[in-house]
Amino acid sequence: DLVSCFACDCRLDYTPYIIAGCDKDLLQIPGWHYNYLKKTCFNISKEEALKNFFKQLLMGDQGDSIPGIPGIGPKKAAWLLDELNTSEEMWDGVLAAYTNFYAPHGYSDDDIADMLYERGNKLWLKRKDDEVWTPPVPTED
Repeated sequence: DLVSCFACDCRLDYTPYIIAGCDKDLLQIPGWHYNYLKKTCFNISKEEALKNFFKQLLMGDQGDSIPGIPGIGPKKAAWLLDELNTSEEMWDGVLAAYTNFYAPHGYSDDDIADMLYERGNKLWLKRKDDEVWTPPVPTED
């Protein structure tokens, strides 16, 4: 979370920064990244960063003991989110995938929403110290 908060502060101040690391969790932070194991430098857009978060929500994070939807790995998660561009669209896609999997197993809509809220908050890298992740609110047209 600290790296994400620092990067957010840098973006707000227009201060250049680069995130050096090899943890896939860091890929939900927009900006320049350097993977010191692969010796690669690349830029993550805001849209890519958001999509990386929602991919993790679909797949879970075994290293952090956060379950996702069984049977969804990186390729299927990418496929499910491929044509989705806004946070609202991605949220709707993730919610639909969770509902399609968990509702037939007896989970109510409230159970699924609670599950996603808990998992989302565990996976989300905060942009501010006191930030709590919440699902996106649909925008009015």
